[in-house]
Amino acid sequence: EVFEGEIFGIAGIDGNGQKQLAEAIAGQRPVLTGNIIFDGQEVTTENVGKRRNLGLRYLTDDRLMEGSIVQFPVSENTVLKEIGVSPYWSYGLERTSRISAHARSLIQRFSVQTPNEKVPIGFLSGGNIQKVLLGRELSGTAKFVVFNKPTYGLDMQNIAVSRQRIIDIAGQGIGVLLVSTDLDELIELADRIAVMNLGRICGVLENIQDSHSNLRAAIGRLMVGETSVEVSS
Repeated sequence: EVFEGEIFGIAGIDGNGQKQLAEAIAGQRPVLTGNIIFDGQEVTTENVGKRRNLGLRYLTDDRLMEGSIVQFPVSENTVLKEIGVSPYWSYGLERTSRISAHARSLIQRFSVQTPNEKVPIGFLSGGNIQKVLLGRELSGTAKFVVFNKPTYGLDMQNIAVSRQRIIDIAGQGIGVLLVSTDLDELIELADRIAVMNLGRICGVLENIQDSHSNLRAAIGRLMVGETSVEVSS
C-alpha cells in the first residue's frame, strides 16, 4: 500500500523480483494471483494504456532498448505511449506540429540538453534521455509513478538532479514506488522501504530519522533471508 505523496522504496539484491513487480504494477506483465487497486479502482487486468490514462506511470530502467526508440527524434519519443491519440493524431494522421510543440515544451520544463527536438534521442546523454522519459511519464495527470532504478548508469550530477525530481514529484502529492539496488538512494529518498528476497516482500521498514545505520543493517539482514527485523530509533 502506497499513499499520496509517499516515496515507497523497494530494496533487494538485483534479480529477486523487483523488476517483475514493477512491470506487473505498470501492466507490462500479467498478474497470476492477487489484485492491484489503484485510486480505488480495480486495474489488475487493465492494459498499460488504461492504467496510464488513470494516472499510473512507469519509468523503466532500460532507457535505450525499452524506454525509447533511439533512431527516432526526441519529439517522437515524447509521445510513444500516446500513438494515435488526440491531440497528437487526428483521424489516423500524425499532427507533426503539435508533437514538436509538445516536445519543445517538455525540453524546456525538464532542462533537456539537445540542439532541438528533431535530434535522434540516441544521440543524447543518458541523463538527458532520462529527463525526456520522465517528462513523458509526467505529461497529463500523473498520480503514481513507478521508478525502476532511475539513476542507474548516470553521472553524479544527473543522479542528484534525478533524485531531486523524485522528491519534487512526491511533494506534489504524487505517489512514488522507487525500485533501486542503491541503498544510499533508498535511505535518502524513501519514507518506507520494503525488502524483496526470492520474489517476495519479506519485510517493510520505516525510514526513521537519525537511525540510518540501524536501517541499513536491518535491510541487509532481510536481504539474506532473516525475518522479524525491526529498526531501533
